[in-house]
Order: sequence, then structure tokens, then C-alpha cells
Amino acid sequence: MLGPDFKFVTAHFTDDERLTVQSYWSNEVTGEYVEDVIEVKEDDPSYKNLLNYTTIDDLHENNYRNIKASDEAIKEQVIDIAKDR
Repeated sequence: MLGPDFKFVTAHFTDDERLTVQSYWSNEVTGEYVEDVIEVKEDDPSYKNLLNYTTIDDLHENNYRNIKASDEAIKEQVIDIAKDR
């Protein structure tokens, strides 16, 4: 678990089964930015801690936004490749 200087930024699921969450934390003192992968288990201390900062609904919403942003980035890359050719 991260120390008290780290502040929650955001989190989203990493898999279709929604068994793991990618969380992002920043340290305002050092400027350090940390990504943490957490298993979705009710008895996992890291998962319990994460739920102090976000909700299941927020995780689902962030997951939707992350997938949509990834899809848009891929579309832009395909368009750029097509233009180059």
C-alpha cells in the first residue's frame, strides 16, 4: 500500500472480467506518479483502500471512458497511416 503522501488520481478496470483495477496515484511533494494493479477481491487490503477513494460505479464509468479514448486513439492512428499512404 502507498504511503500517506500519495493522493488518488483515478482508476479503471484492466480486463473484461473486471477482476483487476489499474489505479493511479500522485505524490504532490516529490512529483512522483505511481500506477498500481489491484485484484478485485473483497478481502484484499489494497482493494478495500481503493474503495475509500472511489466507487464501483466510478470504476465502471472510468472504464467506459478509457475504452472510448483508446478506440478514438486507434481510429486516429489508422487515419494518419491511411493519409501517409
